[in-house]
This record gives sequence, structure tokens and C-alpha cells, in this order.
Amino acid sequence: IQVLHLQEEINETQGKIRKVRDMIKLYKQLLQEMTVRFSNTSKSDEPMRPPRTKEEEYDLLKKQIQDARLQSRLEQRLIITGWFDLVRRNHRDASSLAIRSAPSSWLGRQRKILDIQLRQRLC
Repeated sequence: IQVLHLQEEINETQGKIRKVRDMIKLYKQLLQEMTVRFSNTSKSDEPMRPPRTKEEEYDLLKKQIQDARLQSRLEQRLIITGWFDLVRRNHRDASSLAIRSAPSSWLGRQRKILDIQLRQRLC
């Protein structure tokens, strides 16, 4: 009876050990992928371990291309937004200056015309 009980404990322990080993492998792989992804060094774009199969290499390259495209789209959106804000601000400033400098009433327009004519005669 004790032998059966010990045998069950050994089987349970071995199952737990297998699960822990699998988790360690998974975490190690995730750590390697994260270090490759977030490393800012330009040594190489390859992961620390070479891919085991062509399919893994293909998937890795496909993922890197997708990440580069997403980064490019984000940068393009930021550039477009910056240009849009700059042009809008410039247009707003120019239009507000034009509105302020141009008189709106008939009398104000006549004064401005006479002022321009007097300046031309004096110069």
C-alpha cells in the first residue's frame, strides 16, 4: 500500500516537474523575443537563438515586417498630424491678422485708402 502511495506521489511530482520545465522553456523563449524586440542596439535583427525550422524563421520575419509596418504607419500619422497642426495654426494666425488689419466699415476703408495715397505722395 505504501509503495502504491509513493508511486502516485512520484508520478504527481514528475508531472509537476514537466509542467515547470515547459513553463521555464516558454518564459525563456518569451524573454529572448522581448530582448530582441526591445533591444535598441543595431548589432543584428536576429534573435539570440537561431530558429529551429524554416517555418519559425518565416514566422519571425513576418512578425518583424508587420512590426516595422505598424511603426511606419504610426510615424506617418504623427508627421501628418504635426503638419496639419502647423498649417492650421499658420492659417489661423494669418487670417486673424488680415481680419484685424482690414477695416470693416465704409469710413474705415476710406481712411485706409487715403492713408495709402498720402504715404505714396510723401515717399
